[in-house]
Amino acid sequence: MIINAGNSGSCILIENSNVCFKIKNCILKNSEWANSHAGIKLVNTKNGQLIDNDCSNNNGYGISLLKSDNNTISNNIANFNNGNSIYLEDCDNNTISENTLNYNGRG
Repeated sequence: MIINAGNSGSCILIENSNVCFKIKNCILKNSEWANSHAGIKLVNTKNGQLIDNDCSNNNGYGISLLKSDNNTISNNIANFNNGNSIYLEDCDNNTISENTLNYNGRG
């Protein structure tokens, strides 16, 4: 699945959830920079799996987690984003492994 945000918001935004979910094998691009948008953005969300996604070429972050715990971010690609490749704020117990992160604005 390809989601192009067209520089308007995040490609995928999940808020206030503790339901188990998986986002896998998606291409997510052209998120907005304002308001910390991302290819995938989780806010106050638990128990998610972000696996084998390409979150490259976003104006914001590749992947962003705010106040989100117990998530897995694995085997994703986040290249050429204007913001961070993967950004976490006020998060606990997230597993981040085997991701490819290159040429991002903030690491």
